[in-house]
Amino acid sequence: MAIQNTQGNYLRIDKVDPNSKIVHCSLFKDQSTREAPSEFDKAVEMGYDVSSKFDQEATSYTSTGNLLGDLKTVGYLALKNEPPFNGASGETWTDC
Repeated sequence: MAIQNTQGNYLRIDKVDPNSKIVHCSLFKDQSTREAPSEFDKAVEMGYDVSSKFDQEATSYTSTGNLLGDLKTVGYLALKNEPPFNGASGETWTDC
């Protein structure tokens, strides 16, 4: 699961910690850098606290039976409701 902003930055969700409600992500310069990085194109590792929306998204989410996939999806949905990903700061992030 990933989102991209208008500058082309590409944010990939790597994992979700349900205990701390932190979404761990990798931020790439753009999608082509993510797909074929050079030795100079290292992703920036980031963590986002989604505790304000995580439980709400988890409660309304219907499980697919794939626990890790479900956790990523719930984290992804919660992340998209947090600034700057929800547009509150003026940034536009879209699914990709």
